[in-house]
Amino acid sequence: MGMRVRQVRAGDEPALLALFAEIKREPEAVAARTVAMVTRYSTYHVVAELDGTVVGRAALVRPPSLPDGTLAAGIGVTATARRRGAGGALWDALVAELPRDTGRLLAFSDDRDDAEVLPFVRARGFAQFQHSVTSEADLTGLPGPAGPPPGFTVEVVEPYPTREDAAVASLYAASDTSPEAQQIGVRTWADELDSAGDLGDRGLLTLVRSQDRPVAMSLAVDEGDGVWHVLYTGVLPMARGQGLALLAKRRLHQELAALGGRRAVTDNEAGNDGIRRVNAELGYVRVQGTRRFVRDLGVDPLR
Repeated sequence: MGMRVRQVRAGDEPALLALFAEIKREPEAVAARTVAMVTRYSTYHVVAELDGTVVGRAALVRPPSLPDGTLAAGIGVTATARRRGAGGALWDALVAELPRDTGRLLAFSDDRDDAEVLPFVRARGFAQFQHSVTSEADLTGLPGPAGPPPGFTVEVVEPYPTREDAAVASLYAASDTSPEAQQIGVRTWADELDSAGDLGDRGLLTLVRSQDRPVAMSLAVDEGDGVWHVLYTGVLPMARGQGLALLAKRRLHQELAALGGRRAVTDNEAGNDGIRRVNAELGYVRVQGTRRFVRDLGVDPLR
């Protein structure tokens, strides 16, 4: 039968689940959420079959956080089927269905797969714009919370009701220094909460306040099985240099542990020395990295 690419159809979910679990090296419970997210936001989703067995998948995805004219292209192939043409066939299928009004195409990879992936994406005209490091920390046996420094208070709240809180939204906007904002577009606090909601229904937010104004924050969402994903930590520029990121994140950890959390996972830009020093003090250990790529189709069109 050889290799063929076809659109995803009813009954493919077990194969997709197994693919995501293998390629992303994540438990099936987490992979199931990833499959659901891709299914929800994909504009085109295909699989590659080798002799009748699903060995790869690809999708064009447009989550709400992406601006008009930008799509994300995701391709994954099982280890046993690599270097057999599956990735190239999946890429060609995506290119054939790419909307003509697409101005930028994004791609992502796990840096543990650099040997296979980097030549593939570079040959297809992508340039890296970010290298994010994933690390994790043990939440068991943490000491009790310490009091904040004079002039500051810390509160712990459910994040989703803060969607319309102008002060919290302003803190998020002013503190965000992520390089993806330059490529993907500026994210709002509502966008961040939408992304959190895609990962889990239960979240927790710590807010450090000075004279009742929020000046630092740390947000996490429950991924299940005792794992919490710390999605964002930020400090107002005028309040930096006072240890507030460490204060917000440490208090968040303590609250997560009180809720039964056993492990925290977070992602940070490899060159963000400040937050990585905070992570090191909190016991985070590097697990892997994610590379993000962009191809500007206005400058370098596909066809």
